[in-house]
Amino acid sequence: MKKVYIVLTIFAFLIVNAKVGYSIIKPGIEKKTGSRFFVEVGSQSLFISFTDFRGKMSKFKEGLGIAVWFTGESIPEYIPTEGEPFSWWIYQGEYKKGNAWELFLRGESVLTERIMLDYGIGYAVQDVVNLYKSTATEWYFGYEDTEGSVCFLLGTTIRISDKFDLSIGYHSPRGITGGLVFKI
Repeated sequence: MKKVYIVLTIFAFLIVNAKVGYSIIKPGIEKKTGSRFFVEVGSQSLFISFTDFRGKMSKFKEGLGIAVWFTGESIPEYIPTEGEPFSWWIYQGEYKKGNAWELFLRGESVLTERIMLDYGIGYAVQDVVNLYKSTATEWYFGYEDTEGSVCFLLGTTIRISDKFDLSIGYHSPRGITGGLVFKI
């Protein structure tokens, strides 16, 4: 749970400070600047990201995002254990415990006046339980672990208006994503 709080704190800090920080760095184009806020959904997942928008003078935007994958499974009640499983235990499989969280870097490149290429890389963590069932007692025993994976994003954003865009993309483990982009 501590990892989640760290990710959310970093994300909140970036959202609050990005507009102020950028207007200090580039005061000459302050009226052209703004930030872009992405809200996207995928297969059992929600993606929220934020990019710095540098107005018409820049062809590149970068940002940070978080994602949550609602992939937790129903796990039978078990006794947490360590060490090697006994020979009379039968392997029941790996179960996902709770939601997976991803922190990712996102970039955008302007292709035309209305179309942008989106890309990103992230790292996701998921708690898992390898479950065994004892043939002697019928009790379940579980080995808890945390798995991590590198994720990739590739997609496009289509400008609908000055304040509103549509995005569609592909996320390596979650599949097709789509959502709305707001200029804030």
